[in-house]
Amino acid sequence: MTLCLCESLNESIKTGLNIDNLADWLRTVANSCCVEALKQTNNSLKLLRVMTGCCLIYDSVIPIGAFNPKGKFNMIECVRALQSFDQEEVTLLINSIKYASKHFNDDDTPKNIKVLLL
Repeated sequence: MTLCLCESLNESIKTGLNIDNLADWLRTVANSCCVEALKQTNNSLKLLRVMTGCCLIYDSVIPIGAFNPKGKFNMIECVRALQSFDQEEVTLLINSIKYASKHFNDDDTPKNIKVLLL
């Protein structure tokens, strides 16, 4: 599903969707979900899923990626939020960031983020 969304967004960008607005929206949704999930409510796992989806979409669609220190995406806080939960589902979300992201293995990905995810 994430792949389908990314392909659709890439097509929309080619036809005029403002990439800066999209990046701002994805960052806002991910950060909001991160903050709310840390409040440990019944919806925390759903919020972490949405946050992870936003991370993956941002990393795939925005040219600089979600891990680049020059970018505005707060990946460290998202990873820390995931690590604060001890559920098997959260391990799957962490693995999806490690293995399904486009820029995780880039040379400019900060080592502290790689260490948090490994």
